[in-house]
Amino acid sequence: MAVDFSLQNISGGRVPASFKLNARRILKRIAKVTRKKFSTVSLVLVKTQTIRQLNAVYRHRPKVTDVLSFTYKQSQPMAGEIFICLAQAKRQAKAFGTNFNNELEFLFVHGCLHLLGYDHIKSRDRTVMETMEYRVLGRGRLAK
Repeated sequence: MAVDFSLQNISGGRVPASFKLNARRILKRIAKVTRKKFSTVSLVLVKTQTIRQLNAVYRHRPKVTDVLSFTYKQSQPMAGEIFICLAQAKRQAKAFGTNFNNELEFLFVHGCLHLLGYDHIKSRDRTVMETMEYRVLGRGRLAK
């Protein structure tokens, strides 16, 4: 079953063509690594103000974040929506010494793993999630 994937850029920024090409491949890789499937994934690239508002409303944290994930329903295969702040991704790429495309791919994987139920609140869970991110991307976050 193919994943129903959509990408909407309402950030006003440019998205690397390579990211657009790799997004579906990344979803397939996540399914292989986690042995969990998606039915629908909607990715929305947003402005700083939008992610701050979403974070305030849904997480009660009125500050900018890089990625937020929301499941449509708790069933298998999983369906959900991921919001990535393009400006924050650019800032983080610079801060981590990586390129913008790598950071976008990392945030997309990170958001997808949240949809599948992974989190990083506890140290042990963080280790599991970071291992999954590495297995999907074949590199750590800081790789150039």
